[in-house]
Amino acid sequence: MDDYSNNFLSISGHLKNAEERPLKEFVTTLTPRFFIVWRDILFGYCGLAIGVLLSFIVAHSSSLFGQILLSVPISILFGAFFFFLGNFLHEAAHYNLAASKKQSDRLANLFIGVLLCQDIHRYRPIHWEHHRKLGTTEDTENSYFNALSFSFIIKMLTGVHLIKTMLDRDKNISEKTADKKKLSYFSYISVIGMLMHICIVLSCLYIGNYTLAFAWTGGFIFVFPFLGALRQLLEHRSENADLQADYTQINHGAISRVFRKSLGSSFLGSAGFRNHLFHHWLPQVSYTRLDDLHVFLKETELKDVIEKRTTTYYDTFLILFRKANNI
Repeated sequence: MDDYSNNFLSISGHLKNAEERPLKEFVTTLTPRFFIVWRDILFGYCGLAIGVLLSFIVAHSSSLFGQILLSVPISILFGAFFFFLGNFLHEAAHYNLAASKKQSDRLANLFIGVLLCQDIHRYRPIHWEHHRKLGTTEDTENSYFNALSFSFIIKMLTGVHLIKTMLDRDKNISEKTADKKKLSYFSYISVIGMLMHICIVLSCLYIGNYTLAFAWTGGFIFVFPFLGALRQLLEHRSENADLQADYTQINHGAISRVFRKSLGSSFLGSAGFRNHLFHHWLPQVSYTRLDDLHVFLKETELKDVIEKRTTTYYDTFLILFRKANNI
């Protein structure tokens, strides 16, 4: 089924809701709600702060063995909130953190880019190419090329997939992106971010807070990239994908999903990823207005498409996992 993930413009011009209101007119009313954006970003930082507090509590009440052992669940907490905040770099790629594009970019690098060692100006061309080339061999964000097998899960958890992704992005930014500028994906923002993380970890080791040192490192290097790759795979991997196919050589096909609203999907799909199909249809619309867009589109001829593409992260995981592992 064609869900128009990469050819929405072919039908958008004549879409109207039950009141005969054109989509084009409705979209002009969907201005971003920046208060919600920064409320959500603050929530992400509060999550990191809770992790730091727990780490200090553990460090002052546990043996060295206990600190190391308890750093595992706290690393999951850190990684989850690194991931949660990382989704907002995607929102920033569409200039939706502030009314001014320049201000949005500055805020993105200050509050998200440095934390994640990613410069918004380097990420944006990679992401825009993803919109242009979704489902093709040229897609620059392509974790969904991989089946959700045990071996790929191990690659995601151990950082193997992360290293490959970063190297590919450094190559893609100069070879596959539309601007064709000879740039490196890494920039001074990346350097500042890496130095910040190193200073945090070394400072924790110096004061004897091994829990925070190990949890911060594990969350950033292992948990955060795992969740990011998994989320993208669940959004775009086809249930009918050929397990033997090499999607770097043949087109996978453009597929996007909508995930039913719940506490879990709102976290995993923060910054609008939960409504990912709508984002690929109208990427200029802020995630703070995608629920409004959903209500409108359900009254158009796309109602059946939306219903067929609506699922949950859990159900999608089970389908793809079982197929990939012949369960």
